[in-house]
Amino acid sequence: MNIVQLTPGTGNFHCGTCLRDHAVVKQLRTLGHSTLMVPLYMPFVTDGAEADASDDTPIFYGGVNVYLEQKSRLFRRMPRWFGRLVNAPGLLRFFARFAGSTKATELGDMTLSMLKGEHGYQANELETLIKWLKTQPKPDVFCLSNVLLVGMARQLKESFGVPVVSFLQGEDAFLDALPEPQKRACWAMTAERCADLDGLIAVSR
Repeated sequence: MNIVQLTPGTGNFHCGTCLRDHAVVKQLRTLGHSTLMVPLYMPFVTDGAEADASDDTPIFYGGVNVYLEQKSRLFRRMPRWFGRLVNAPGLLRFFARFAGSTKATELGDMTLSMLKGEHGYQANELETLIKWLKTQPKPDVFCLSNVLLVGMARQLKESFGVPVVSFLQGEDAFLDALPEPQKRACWAMTAERCADLDGLIAVSR
């Protein structure tokens, strides 16, 4: 099969989900599947000398872009070339050090916007991702790292006509930690958008 795996990076710390997705991608390749790993938000931080399974694939939904599009109507109208400038891996790693300073309420608003996909403030990021994916071999399936990315599913299916599935790993704890009313709104939008998926994959019993 030709598989596209979409996984968020952290930029400056090890993440169990990222490491697990890396292991899955490498094993799928060993089994003979052509598997493209696409980083989102920040660069991946791999374990020691382990090679990055994304193979220098561009970073999409760059963390700085996502934040500024959430906060600034003006930035949403900036030309695409400017957004590519702030997507530089070195710059993203620098800003990753300050990610923990974002207020919980702001994080909730951004999460809700991302879950809305093509109707959210980051719609341009989704359009850019789809445009680039169309330059690659057509996939047989898209796999999302977790359902917090489910806002992409509808447009991916409409653009490529293939199934979209998602792992279940950690999104429940993240959503439950959001303050009200963001928590309730994000859970409702997650439930609505999960109807766009063709499958959900538990990573453990």
